[in-house]
Amino acid sequence: MMSILSRAEYNFDERYFASASFRRDGASRLGPGPRWGNFWSVAASWNLAKESFIKDIEQINNLRFRGSYGTNGTLPQVTMPGET
Repeated sequence: MMSILSRAEYNFDERYFASASFRRDGASRLGPGPRWGNFWSVAASWNLAKESFIKDIEQINNLRFRGSYGTNGTLPQVTMPGET
């Protein structure tokens, strides 16, 4: 198995955050067809606790909205000789 991974992150003023990742996996167990798979994700968040309309509320010390979307995958189960 071989993998290549990349990731990028950005934050603006500790309030707004964005990230993205990309992974390319190759495995001989995937059979004679395509032996490589691509997996990606994106995410964003907003730290409301840093906003002026929230930071004066002492009961709230951390409040964040987060969202993400991406793909994933698994290798097929391989049965060894003699196993059922």
